[in-house]
Amino acid sequence: MGKEMDVKKYAMEALDLLKDNINTIGFAALLAGVITSLASLTIVGGVLVAGPLAGGMFYIIMDLNSGEPFDIKRLFDGFTQNLVPLVLASLVMSLFISIGFMFLIVPGILLTGYYMFTFLYIVDRDMDFWGAMEASRQEGFQDHIRSLALGATMFLPAIVVAVFMMIISVIGMPYMLTAAVAVFAHVLLVAFFSCFVFRAYVDIVGLVNDPSSTVGGGGGGRVMTAKPKLHVEPPPPPPPAK
Repeated sequence: MGKEMDVKKYAMEALDLLKDNINTIGFAALLAGVITSLASLTIVGGVLVAGPLAGGMFYIIMDLNSGEPFDIKRLFDGFTQNLVPLVLASLVMSLFISIGFMFLIVPGILLTGYYMFTFLYIVDRDMDFWGAMEASRQEGFQDHIRSLALGATMFLPAIVVAVFMMIISVIGMPYMLTAAVAVFAHVLLVAFFSCFVFRAYVDIVGLVNDPSSTVGGGGGGRVMTAKPKLHVEPPPPPPPAK
C-alpha cells in the first residue's frame, strides 16, 4: 500500500482501544451479535443486517476516538445513514469472498484484506458501495503481501477460538459453559476486528474530518493540509478621461 503498514502495531493499538473501552465497545458488539443471530433465523436476514451493524460499530468507535460520549443508539445509525451502500457492500463482499474461499483459501484471505476498509469508506466519506469497495481494493492492490497479512489477521484469532471450542467440547465441558465461552469469544472477536480495521484505516487512509490524520483517496496516504488562499491584487484603476 501507499503507506508502510505495521500489522503488529494495528493489533496492539486495537487491543489498547478495546481495553480502554471494553464496556462500551463490548456491549455494542454483544448487541450486534444478538441482532445478527436473530436476523439469521430468516433466509437472508443475517446478511441484510451485517453491513448496517458493522457501520454502526464504526460510528461508535469513531465517536470514542474523537472523545465523544458513548451512545448505543449510534449502533443503529447504519440503518438510517448509508443503509443501501452498507447492505449492498455486505452482499457483494460476502459473495466475492465466498467465491475466493470456494476455490482456494488464499484468494479468500486476499479479498478480505482488499475490501476490509469498505465499510469505513462508506461511513467516514459517505461513498456509494462500489466506490468504497474500489477505493479499498486500490489501497490493497498497492501491496498484495501486506493485504494478505491483514486478511490473515482477521481470520487467525477466529481459527484459534474455533480450535479452542473444539477442545473444550471434546473434553466434555458442560454445554451451557461451552455456549457461554463461545458467545464471549464471538463478542471479543467482533470488538477486536472492528478496532483493528479502524486503527489500520486511520493509519493507512485517514479519517476525512481529522486534519492530523493521513488522508488517501484510494491510492496512497498523504497528509491533509488546508490549501493556502491566493492573494490576488486588485486591477489598477482606469486612466483618467481626457
